[in-house]
Amino acid sequence: MDASGGSTPSATLPLAMAYVYFKDEAYRRSAERTADYLEKNLISKADYFSSTLDANCEDKEASLYAATAMYYLTFISEGAERQRYIDLCREAAYFALSWYYLWDVPFAQGQMLGDVGFHSRGWGNVSVENNHIDVFIFEFATVLDFLAEACDEPRFERMSTVIRSSMLQLMPVEGSMFGIARTGYYPEVVQHTAWDYGKNGKGFYNDIFAPGWTVASLWQMLSPDRVTNYFANR
Repeated sequence: MDASGGSTPSATLPLAMAYVYFKDEAYRRSAERTADYLEKNLISKADYFSSTLDANCEDKEASLYAATAMYYLTFISEGAERQRYIDLCREAAYFALSWYYLWDVPFAQGQMLGDVGFHSRGWGNVSVENNHIDVFIFEFATVLDFLAEACDEPRFERMSTVIRSSMLQLMPVEGSMFGIARTGYYPEVVQHTAWDYGKNGKGFYNDIFAPGWTVASLWQMLSPDRVTNYFANR
């Protein structure tokens, strides 16, 4: 039971993986039921309301994960059912992409991002409540590449390329520090005037929680074969 709706796709992924790992139809049926729920309550309404640690509102994460959930379901389905999941994946992906910048915001000189020449194109905005850009990506670039082929829409692949290159723009390694990064640490979000290490943004939890998903997000983005190999080798 998911009162907010937008958190349901987080369960779809492990259910699909559990089905092929344990060879148990119960996990498959549960995964399919989450898809029915997502189609009825989120995707068909384009109402991606999510409840996260710091917001209760429309956001990109609910739509991004809805698209990813449908992507996972294509690995455990065939024929018309698989095509249904592809279509739902595409619909959710379009909504998610509406949160990604297609241009470089002209940050003013005197602000940190303006002074260091930060390029926002390809980064995602967070939500209507949290108006900053962040690195939440996980498999989404891989999903876009999948859709480009499955739907014969090369625009998805082009956007995937933009997102990947932009996410790597501020990787905290030598020669890419922008005078403000910390070696080996990629913060959750980038604010207009300061990196958010959990003290400058809305929530204090970021310094404990965010590094984990940020690393996982980039790791997943840079190893696109992990999911396909998992399903192929079971």
